Amino acid sequence: MNGLNRILVVGSSGAGKSSLSRRLGEMLDTPVIHLDSLFWQPNWVQIDQEEWIQLNREIVKGKQWIIDGFYPSTIDIRMEHADTVIYLNYSRRVCLVRAFKRRFQYRGTTRPDMGEGCQERLPISFLKYIWDFPKHQKPILEGMLRHSGSHVNIIEFKSPKEAEDYITNLSMQDV
Repeated sequence: MNGLNRILVVGSSGAGKSSLSRRLGEMLDTPVIHLDSLFWQPNWVQIDQEEWIQLNREIVKGKQWIIDGFYPSTIDIRMEHADTVIYLNYSRRVCLVRAFKRRFQYRGTTRPDMGEGCQERLPISFLKYIWDFPKHQKPILEGMLRHSGSHVNIIEFKSPKEAEDYITNLSMQDV
């Protein structure tokens, strides 16, 4: 589909980026790349920064992709190659509730969108990150969106219902 070839899905942790990306990937028959699965090595060890930058440069070379994740240190690489950004601009309450649900759903296992050997957990530092996202990360993200250039179509959803309506409408189109 024109304009939906290289899609970034961004927003706070817990917003549902991976779930939405999987649904879009199936619908558009487009490969989905979960940044969490690349960034986190077994036992929650972060990838080396230089390797992370190079990996981001490689994954954007594809003709079609859906990449979910924010990771501000390398978002400029992905933004430069994206034609669409889907921004899940949800309240911290929605994101926290979803993070708790996910914790119980995947208790004792590794999510399909997470790095191998990273069992689901919910440390206080992660909850604080979600709580503080509107104050610390959202201004960075929105600044990058404002300066993304005319080649990028930005689609913002302020509630899960808006995203669901978009998916429903998209599924009715001939994609």
